[in-house]
Amino acid sequence: MCTPRLAALLAHTDPARVPASRVLDPAPTATADPGPVTIGSTTVVAVATDAGRIRVQLVATRTGWLTDTVSPDSQPPAGPAVVTGTPGAGG
Repeated sequence: MCTPRLAALLAHTDPARVPASRVLDPAPTATADPGPVTIGSTTVVAVATDAGRIRVQLVATRTGWLTDTVSPDSQPPAGPAVVTGTPGAGG
């Protein structure tokens, strides 16, 4: 599951250009403790793939966590890794 913003970006992505074909870690590890979780809170997890590690930024919604950004581990997502209680994020 992903945010509408990421879904729009993925709609224009050619799967043949994605170097990873499988996840190697059974359970990704969080790079930071998100602390108290509120709607709009974010956290980043590192995921090992057969093409190297990627960073996945997740955002909390009323129905659970959604993927918001995906990037190579060497290029962290824009913005802070952990934001708690983002103002105006009604989710």
